[in-house]
Amino acid sequence: MARVPMTIAMSSLSHSSMGRLGGFMFIGSSVAWPVVLILPLNIEGLDRSHVNISCAAGFVIGLFALIAPWDRWPRPATLSLAAAAFVVVAVVNTFSATIPQGFGAMFTTTFAWIGIAHPRGTASKFAIPAALLFVIAILRQPGPMGGLDLVPAVVIVIPVGILVGE
Repeated sequence: MARVPMTIAMSSLSHSSMGRLGGFMFIGSSVAWPVVLILPLNIEGLDRSHVNISCAAGFVIGLFALIAPWDRWPRPATLSLAAAAFVVVAVVNTFSATIPQGFGAMFTTTFAWIGIAHPRGTASKFAIPAALLFVIAILRQPGPMGGLDLVPAVVIVIPVGILVGE
């Protein structure tokens, strides 16, 4: 029986396509969150200004991702978009109570983008940094959303994100 060599599957997306996809995800999220905040949400500790500032930052990152010369840079350069996404989401959730389901969904969406744009195993490499950012943001949440009672969410969100990304 002939042996088939094992290879690491690479994304069929070009560098620029990976960067543009990341840019569209940033812009889409940056536009969607202010729309969600128009709803009559009764979340104690919700600071709409922090959310809007993070959306503006995400929009700028998204615009950069759309015009950046990704094909001139090494393939892993687009992973800077994943790192930026984890940081932006964690920072806004550190300083403002938000919708908890949205917080986990944004992490999972970022893992999904990593899985679409990068080879197997890449999402797993983000597990520890993402988990740390997730826990820090939860522990620092103002209002009734924060505290140790939400820390077990990391046991669900991070593994599900990795599974989706892989």
